[in-house]
Amino acid sequence: MIRMVLPLILLIFVSSADLTAQQARFDQANNFLNQQRYDLALEQYKEIKQDGYVSGALFMNTGIAYIYLDSLGMAKYYFLKAQRFKETEAIATDGLAFLETRFSRRSAVLPPLPWQTFLNNVSEQFGYTALIVFSLIFVNIAVGILVLSWYGSRSIPHKKWIVLSLISVAVLIIILALIVRYQDARFDKAVMTDRQANVFERPDQNSPVISISYEGYLMTVDHKQSRNGDNWQYVRLANGMYGWIESHHIKTL
Repeated sequence: MIRMVLPLILLIFVSSADLTAQQARFDQANNFLNQQRYDLALEQYKEIKQDGYVSGALFMNTGIAYIYLDSLGMAKYYFLKAQRFKETEAIATDGLAFLETRFSRRSAVLPPLPWQTFLNNVSEQFGYTALIVFSLIFVNIAVGILVLSWYGSRSIPHKKWIVLSLISVAVLIIILALIVRYQDARFDKAVMTDRQANVFERPDQNSPVISISYEGYLMTVDHKQSRNGDNWQYVRLANGMYGWIESHHIKTL
């Protein structure tokens, strides 16, 4: 089963990638990948990305190239990025499952807090803009009811409570939207791409080591706190511990 995963991924996205101006370069990179010239394939994929073209197919094949170069942390990073595209979500999930069997160490993972799960789901399913639109819809409905009551021939039963309820819901949605926006701006997921690195108590290599992070570990970067350390990132590890890690050891999604 595992042996079939990578050839299947490559076969699907060589044939189905939706490319326009970059198609020739993408095809050339895929040829390099088939010829086991992985460094050249990666160079081409990175150039396509730098030119502003991104797709699930591009990230999937980039991750495959890194697997063959035995850089599993980088492969996981690109598979996670490919997972965000609908056309590659399912196959990227299979690729990630395959990768997890290849890592020599796995991190202890604490379950997320209920409010974190809720906010993450809201952010993924709706996002800030959609929530603002929903709040405006409720406000417009409330205004419409008021206009009808002023100019209509019939009064609307319980008009006051209906309008207050609609406005209250709109305000709650706006508050939720602001929280989601704040969370999205402050926090990001990151992947450990080096073999291992120490996580320190402070952004200083001479400070106490609180944990060791290994290739493929996931963590959450706090961008607000990270401003206090040049070339360091303040992170929450999957096991719930907090600390500082040098920026070059991780890649932020």
